[in-house]
Amino acid sequence: MPLINYCSHCKVEVSSMGVCPRCGKRLTKASERLSFKVERKPVADWFSWNAVLRVAVPALLLVLIWAVLFAAVTEGEAGVSNLLRQGLPGTLLAILLLLLAVICLLLALQGRETVRYVLDREGAHAITYLRAPGTVRLWARLTTKKALETLQADAPDPKPEGLVYLRRADLRWSQVRRAQFWPQTHTALLYRPSWWQTMVIRCDEAEYAQAEAWISAKVSRKRRLKTGRAKKGGK
Repeated sequence: MPLINYCSHCKVEVSSMGVCPRCGKRLTKASERLSFKVERKPVADWFSWNAVLRVAVPALLLVLIWAVLFAAVTEGEAGVSNLLRQGLPGTLLAILLLLLAVICLLLALQGRETVRYVLDREGAHAITYLRAPGTVRLWARLTTKKALETLQADAPDPKPEGLVYLRRADLRWSQVRRAQFWPQTHTALLYRPSWWQTMVIRCDEAEYAQAEAWISAKVSRKRRLKTGRAKKGGK
C-alpha cells in the first residue's frame, strides 16, 4: 500500500511524485493519503453481526431487568417468581434466536461488497461499493435500484470502474477517542466515544503496519491507544 497523493484537478489518486503525471499540477503534503480496499462477505464478517447484536442484546437484557424489577416492586418475590415461571426468559431467548436467524439470512443475501478505505490528514473514510447488485441483494440492504441510482451523483472521487457506490462513513481524527489494533487479523477499531466502536478498518497483511502507523500518528497522544488480541473476526 504505497503512500499516494490525490489530485483535486484530475480527481484521481496518483503516485506521490511531487507533481500529477496527468496534468502536471504540483502535489502538496496535505493531499497525501493511504488508500486501499478490501472485498468481504458481510455474513462471514464478525463486525457485521456485531453492529446489530451490540444493540439488540443489551435491549433484550434491559427488557428482562425492567420486567423483573417492576414485578418485584409491585408484587414482591411472588411476582418475580410468577414472571419467571411464565417463561419470560425463554420468550426473550426465542426472540434472540429468531433475530439471529433473520440477521444471518439478510447478511447472506447481501453477497459480497468492496470497501475502499482512505486515511488522510482529516480523518478515516470507508466507502462501500457493490458489483452488479440484483434486486434481492438490494432488498437485503434495505434499499432499491432507484435509490441506488440516485446515490451515484454523490459518489466520491475517484470512482472505481465496475462498482456501484452504496454508502460512505467519515470519522475525523479529532473525533476519535480511542483506537484499538488487532494485528492478528489486520484490523483497526476506532471509537467515538471511548466505549462505542464507530469504524472498523480492515487491511491486507502487507498494508496493516502502514495503516496502524498512520492512525497512531493522527490520533492525539492524550487519547488512549490500545493494542488487543483478536478473538473473533476474519476477512
